[in-house]
Amino acid sequence: MFSLLIILWSAIMPSQAFGGVDVYYRLHQDLFADYNPEVRPYFNYTMPTEVIATLSVAYLTELDIRHHFLHLCGFVSMMWTDEKLTWNPEKYDNIDQIYVKQERVWKPDMAVYNSVADKVYLGEENLIVTVSSNGTVRWEPLVNMGVTCKVDISNYPFDVSVCGINLTSWVYPESCVELKAGKTSLELFRVLSHSQYYIEYPEPQLTRSPYNGAVYRFLNFPIKLTRRPEYLILTVMVPITMLAVMCAVPFLLSPEEPEKLMVSITLLLSFAVSIDYISEKLPQTSINLSVLVVYLSSLFVLSFLGVLANAVVLLLKTWDDRLETSGSPSSNLKQGTNCAPTLDKPASRAQRLNKVFMILNIILLLAVSGVAWILLIY
Repeated sequence: MFSLLIILWSAIMPSQAFGGVDVYYRLHQDLFADYNPEVRPYFNYTMPTEVIATLSVAYLTELDIRHHFLHLCGFVSMMWTDEKLTWNPEKYDNIDQIYVKQERVWKPDMAVYNSVADKVYLGEENLIVTVSSNGTVRWEPLVNMGVTCKVDISNYPFDVSVCGINLTSWVYPESCVELKAGKTSLELFRVLSHSQYYIEYPEPQLTRSPYNGAVYRFLNFPIKLTRRPEYLILTVMVPITMLAVMCAVPFLLSPEEPEKLMVSITLLLSFAVSIDYISEKLPQTSINLSVLVVYLSSLFVLSFLGVLANAVVLLLKTWDDRLETSGSPSSNLKQGTNCAPTLDKPASRAQRLNKVFMILNIILLLAVSGVAWILLIY
């Protein structure tokens, strides 16, 4: 009896060890014998196929605010039910899942509507999909592309940008493919903290758009990017504020100092260089003007007016000196007796005008700088 059991065990073992391949082969043959990947696998064709999508972000490589696009890497996980790909696991050695190439099964023609790359459709040639015994198909195409962004530079460098991936079925309308967001609509897959932005992931937004007599669904996975301002505060805002304070320095110099005009011209050139530096980093748009650009332009105008004011003060000082040395009788009285007490010389017209210009300059600088900082921060 014992020897008979050994013989039966020896006869059964080879089929168990190598029969798995045969079972998988038979399962594939049964499933794909009359399967057409170009036909939507739904027995009731009046009902749409529900496609549930989830975005997983690995990392964000670049946000180009000049050209309004974001480059990101990750993958989109999509699931739907294929009624033609169901089987009883008990008939196939309890095989509950199989893996096939994506071209062998039907899949929605998913595209990234806001892509700025040449590639719009999702899916690679050798991508594998997972098929479960209950007909659930899981398709996870990679995403490595640039997408458009809504960039608002009005509060730069305290700006907030909203980007994301906008998915849609390019050909299938809502009556054929019903696109939905999964319960965990956006996941982080080993995502790293960005050195320039704080990253937030709001809830996905589903929109519907009519076109050519049909309605199409668009599923947008937004990504909110809030800039980390510390570096730009130290390298941009602090130097600009120091230049703004320097605008009042030429008026502190005496009208007898001709260098005050040179200092004003140097400040004017410094603001011109600052405007050029900022304009190279920001997009050339008139929709949302940057408060920083308006602030720099205002300081540039104030610096230009400061050059004119200092030039007027120097001209007035030169004019007063010429009148004083033109041989007036009051100049000969200086050679008289020293018995009379010496009186302080009253301030000249150039000194009084220089003081008025200095007060006006400080008031305007404080007003412009205060408004700019309030708008930038709040």
